[in-house]
Formats: sequence, structure tokens, C-alpha cells
Amino acid sequence: MEGLDINTIPSTLLGRVLLQIPNLSSPENLDLISILQTALQKFGHTDKLDAFLDYCQILSHPETPWKWETYTITHNDDWEIANYKKSQELAGIRFLLASDTARQNAELTRYSKSMLYDPKCIHFFQGRPLPINDLMQDTLSFLKRENGTIDPLVEALIKLRLDKYDQDKSAFERQTSELDTTDYHLLGALMVRYDSIASRGSAPRSWCLYLRDYAENADGSVWRILLEDAESRATSDQALADIRGELESDTFPSEFSKDYRPVYLFYGNLDILQLSQQPHQGGETAQDGSHVITLDDYTFDDDYDQLVEQDPGQIIPQEEEEICKHCGIKDIIDDVNDMFFCELCNQGVHQLCEDPPVQEFEKKVDPWWCRACSKAQNIPIPTAASVARATQSENAAMHEENALKRKREAESEIESHSAVEGDGIMAKKLS
Repeated sequence: MEGLDINTIPSTLLGRVLLQIPNLSSPENLDLISILQTALQKFGHTDKLDAFLDYCQILSHPETPWKWETYTITHNDDWEIANYKKSQELAGIRFLLASDTARQNAELTRYSKSMLYDPKCIHFFQGRPLPINDLMQDTLSFLKRENGTIDPLVEALIKLRLDKYDQDKSAFERQTSELDTTDYHLLGALMVRYDSIASRGSAPRSWCLYLRDYAENADGSVWRILLEDAESRATSDQALADIRGELESDTFPSEFSKDYRPVYLFYGNLDILQLSQQPHQGGETAQDGSHVITLDDYTFDDDYDQLVEQDPGQIIPQEEEEICKHCGIKDIIDDVNDMFFCELCNQGVHQLCEDPPVQEFEKKVDPWWCRACSKAQNIPIPTAASVARATQSENAAMHEENALKRKREAESEIESHSAVEGDGIMAKKLS
């Protein structure tokens, strides 16, 4: 990433790299804005994205920090460096692509360099590696199920092939005992425009992020292409073709991608990443792994359609569309990149999309105005001190109002008591 400053990468994209790839192991109760600001002060004017991300991990104070390894790829042979065993289990691998040709060896999945890469032990079908023993066992089971019986000669041949598989696998594992045994899946690619070097990445739309979407598709077959102010979708084949810059499974690179080249590829170890993300995704998850439908999963579309059918002329209020006026995206990350709605223009903005970003303490500001409306009305942007003073004033006013209310209640009780006593004296006089 030489010649490109980190502080030119939009905060929205940096936030997604940290949380949705993810590079942070403690997403709960995280002050992301503060972490970004502190890390950018230290590394913002450098091109050391791996050091920036590791520093953000330190700032998040996780009890068990994730370990990421970074490799620089200049020539095609450099990819082999990442095939060897690591000193500890990694959450993921980052590849810094130091040349344009390095992109051509990008893969959707970097399988463990064990028996899957021995041609004697695998068969590739539609790009997927299938172990030979699974094919033989499935063939044997199919023949027995379909025919009831199986020719003894065919059965003997299949068993001989299974024995040969076991021998080949054992021999290959002895030869590759120094190789990594973990599968790493491509989760994201940070891309930069070819013409951005002159501006060190500060020109509009210099950066984009290809992000694998496991939230909407459990198999990760859909990708999101994110710019600072726009978003689109792509298939895995299209994403890989764009990242490689060449034909992939009969899919050509998109016209959009021809202006960009990848500078960082993020490969994740799903055994670690998905395990930590399970409690935080979608409703509740039962102990047996089955999904439980909660109120959050329920939609009222059917109820709405029924009301319209009963009374077509009835005006039914529509749910507010939570779309950020800057990026056009309605996704939010609760307590990290929330949506704020301006009381003046009635439009929503993400915390990180505003300039400067919206601070956590501004959640207490009511009414809240966006930066553009504040500037137009010549209203200063809230500060921690001003919000604290306003809160103290509100608390003092409330305390004074409560004291006055209690005083009035006491006076009213005294007057009532005096009236009752006066009535008793008058009654005695009359008697």
C-alpha cells in the first residue's frame, strides 16, 4: 500500500474492515469511533494498514486477542510462504499485494495444504475438491442401495482403491507435516483506484471494499461492493473475477472493477470467527443450533396487505426508511455505527458518515441536528462539555421544579387542614 495514506480510507470502510471481516475480537460495548480516532492519530499518515489494525485490536482491550498474520506478495511464488504451519492458530491472514500481478493467484478459499492438495487423494468437480475416499464410499453405498446386491468383483476393486487411498494419504501427510492444516476463506478485499497514487488515495471514490456477506447468505455466495456513498451486490464468481482482474468461471471482470486494483486481501479462519459471532447474529439460537423465530424475525407485511384490501382508501402510516443520506445504505451496527435522524431535515445519517463523526455523547442531545443543518443555522456542533452542562442544567431545573411541586403540595395540604379546622369551630359556635 506504498504511497497511500490510511487516513484517506473512508471511516465507514475502516469500520466494516474492523467489525464485519472482522479484525476485532470484542465487538460488544465497543467505542469504535474513539478507537478509530486514536489509531488514525498514530498511523493515519502512514501506509501500514496491518499495524493500524493490530493497534485497534490492542485499543479494544480484548481478554483473548485474535492473532492475524500479514504476508507481502510481490511475485507469484510468495503465496507459498503462507502455506507453512503457524506458531499458533490464527484468526486470519492478511495479504498485502505489492504488485498488480500478485492478484492473479487470489482464491475464494485457501484450503489446508494437506491431503486436499495431493492429486492422488482428491478429485476436483466444478472447482470443488472431493476426497477420493468419499467418492468411493458413496459409490459403494449407491450401488448397494440401487441394486440390492453388488458384483463381488466391483466391490473388491472399490475396496482396493480405498486401501490405496489410505496408503497415499499416509505417505503425503508424512511429507507435508510442516504445512498448515487450516482452511482460510476470503472475506474481503480492499481495493484502490489505479489513478489514486497522485492524491495518496484522497481523491473521491479512491477506495472500495468487497465484503463477503454471511449475514444474508450462510454460504457466503453473495458479496457486497461498498463505496463511501454507494453499495451494490455481486456473486462469488463476479467478485473473484473483479479481484483477480481476469476471467473466472466464464465471468468477466465488471466495468466498474477495471478502475481498481486490490491492495489487501483478508482471509479468515471460520472455525474461530464464526464461533465468536454466533451469539450476535440474528435473533436467538437454540442450544441444538436450530434457529428460533423471535419478534425481530416477524414482519407485518401480511397485516398491511389485509388492511389495504379491506379499505383501499385508508391511509396507513409507513415505517420510516432508515437510509443514510450520505452513503444510501440503511444497515446499522448497534452501539457502534448507529443511525441518527436530524430534527430539521428529517434525514438519517450514520455516525461514521458524518464529518466530523457523531460522538457517543450526542445520543443525549434532543433535538439533534445533522452537521449540514447545524452549519446552515449557524449552530455549533455539540461537545462533551456542552452536553454535560446541558444535562446538569436540566437536572438542576428538574430538581427545582420537583422542590417547587413539593412546596405547593405542602401548602395545599396546610390550607386544606386549616379549612377543616375552621369548619369545626364554626359548627361549635352554631351549636
